[in-house]
Amino acid sequence: MDLLILNRVFSLVCSVILLILSGSTANEEAEALLEWKSSLQNQNTSPLLPSWAVSNPVNATASMCNCMNQLFGAIPPRISSLSQLKYLDLSTNSLNGSIPEEIGNLKSLVYLRLTKNQLSGTLPPSIVNLTGLNFLNLRDNRLSGFIPEEIGLLRSLHTLGLSQNQFSGSIPPSIGNLSNLEFLYLRDNRFSGSIPEEIGNLKSLSCLRLGKNQLSGSVPRSIGNLSNLEFLYFHKNQLSGFISQEIGNLVKLIKLLLYENHFIGNFLHNTCQGGSFEYLSVLDNHFEGQILKNLRNCTSLVRVRLERNQFTGNISEEFGIHPNLKFLDLSNNKFYGPISSNFVKCPQLGTLKIAGNGIDGIIFPEIGNSTQLHELDLSLNHLVGEIPLELGKLSSLYRLMLNGNKLSGSVPLELGSLDQLEYLDLSGNRFRKLAFRNASLGALQGNKALCGDHVSGLLQPCKALKQRKEWTIFFQVGFPVTGAVALSIVAIRILPEILDELAYSETL
Repeated sequence: MDLLILNRVFSLVCSVILLILSGSTANEEAEALLEWKSSLQNQNTSPLLPSWAVSNPVNATASMCNCMNQLFGAIPPRISSLSQLKYLDLSTNSLNGSIPEEIGNLKSLVYLRLTKNQLSGTLPPSIVNLTGLNFLNLRDNRLSGFIPEEIGLLRSLHTLGLSQNQFSGSIPPSIGNLSNLEFLYLRDNRFSGSIPEEIGNLKSLSCLRLGKNQLSGSVPRSIGNLSNLEFLYFHKNQLSGFISQEIGNLVKLIKLLLYENHFIGNFLHNTCQGGSFEYLSVLDNHFEGQILKNLRNCTSLVRVRLERNQFTGNISEEFGIHPNLKFLDLSNNKFYGPISSNFVKCPQLGTLKIAGNGIDGIIFPEIGNSTQLHELDLSLNHLVGEIPLELGKLSSLYRLMLNGNKLSGSVPLELGSLDQLEYLDLSGNRFRKLAFRNASLGALQGNKALCGDHVSGLLQPCKALKQRKEWTIFFQVGFPVTGAVALSIVAIRILPEILDELAYSETL
């Protein structure tokens, strides 16, 4: 049976254990199994363990699948007696102790999955004796120590998963000998040192996950040899230097995560030429250059995070039309120019963040056509003019940040119709002729012409308004309070004679 099909079968029938014993080995293997059963702490409460019985052994030991059954205890050394075992899946239990050295005697084993347990200790050196193994996944345990250099002997492996453990030391160069490897998962450990150049020998590799380690140095140019690579995760390490042009050879790439490292230089690589590139996250590095120009024709993009780098370029000229884009964060870079009209031509764009750049000009009214937007952050730029009435059409909007610009005029009444709005920050602008009653904290501070009652001196007190018929509209405004978000109600008074202003303040 094809291994992929077997994997799917195991995921469906992990509540069943199958041990079919044979010939001269039947009694020995049965005795080993029953001995293990007796050592398990919950043998009388597990719904599965009563099936561990032996009768009429007729065939070779085939498989053992006992996952998600809350088994406790250790894997016994006598497991080595199950010499005909091919498939062993004990994932999602509470097994503890170390992986016994004797597991290396299971020479028939092709599938070993011990994920989501409490196994500790080191990877037994004998595991390299399992030369027929093509699936090895030990994810989410408490394993530690080094990966043995001899791991390169497991040339049949197509999946190697050691993520979410406490492995340390360097990634051995011999890993480049695993020529059949398709999936390499080493994320969330304590690996250090550089990424070995030999990793470029893994021509069959589809997924490479090395994120959340302590890797340093530069990315080897040989990465460009991985022509079948679809997922490349190097995030949250201490990698540095330039990203070589060879990464543009990864024409099948779907997802590239490089965030929270120390990379420098231009990021101008043609990662989109294969037409499948969807996710790019390079935030918190030191990249520079005109990346938007490079991504302009990348219509497959779904999620892009570029914040906190030194990217530059005229945003109105270089940003393209991206029909599949859902999330875009360009914050804290050096982009400049007016807001691109192409943003409204991205029909799925739900989050748009351009805070902390050099964006100027007005907020164009057409942005009100992007009714799918739920988060809009244009703060800390050089925007001028009034808030367009059309923002009131953004019925899905729950966060709106326009603070730290040079916006003027009055806040449009139409914002009051945004009934999904949870957080609004208009502080640090030049609004005038506007009174906010019962506002709190600092979401409006920095607007010298505003007044407000009971705001601890952040706004000047409002003088009494003339007694006129008036309407009051309410909406929620979020204010950051010691790391949390407190919601308060802002009441905006509407005078019937002045529908384009919310209220008078006699001090301009």
